[in-house]
Amino acid sequence: KKKYGITLKIKEFNDYVKPNQALVDGSLDLNAFQTKIFFDDQNKKMGSKLTSIGKTVVVPMRLYSLKNDKISDIKEGGTIAVPNDATNEERALNVLVQAKLIKYDKKVDNPTAKDITWNPKKLIIKEVDAGQAVSALKTADAAVINGNFAHDAKLADKNILLTQNLKKNISPYVNLIAARKTDANKKVYKEIVKVYHTKATKDEIKKLFGNSQYPAW
Repeated sequence: KKKYGITLKIKEFNDYVKPNQALVDGSLDLNAFQTKIFFDDQNKKMGSKLTSIGKTVVVPMRLYSLKNDKISDIKEGGTIAVPNDATNEERALNVLVQAKLIKYDKKVDNPTAKDITWNPKKLIIKEVDAGQAVSALKTADAAVINGNFAHDAKLADKNILLTQNLKKNISPYVNLIAARKTDANKKVYKEIVKVYHTKATKDEIKKLFGNSQYPAW
């Protein structure tokens, strides 16, 4: 902002891979969209050229339904949609474990629906792109949806069956600001993080997102 002598040009993306690719290839200077657990996975795949320079928000995943008022209403053989990328699918499976709908093999790295070991209702776990989980909700009995997509789709709080409990292990799910390692110590980047970590930003997050996300610093 001009008040701080910094001009930001914002570029929006509609998937979870391109923002890191754009940061690696230099077409972006910074990005802010991802959890630490997702960042660590993607950064490793891209040659570990990126680093975190600051925290932004925590956005719990939630189990939504347009057909059921509570978890116990989900019928036997019902369909539940979950994101299909490695880090988000594990989070989604943990939400379903929290809901006491399934159990899966915790020894498996990057578990998927095929690693479910207990499924008393014989639920069909439909793996979809994270950005398509809201659309899948229209036909599924329920869906585990990332907070940003739920907010953009204006899903109502009344349709939330369960919110991910992050009190015990919040660190992997903290969202962050990422930069290239070679540029991480730039003064202007440190100023941007400093400006972000203010009460004004906290107030704006509350105004824009209500209880769907909260500051992580």
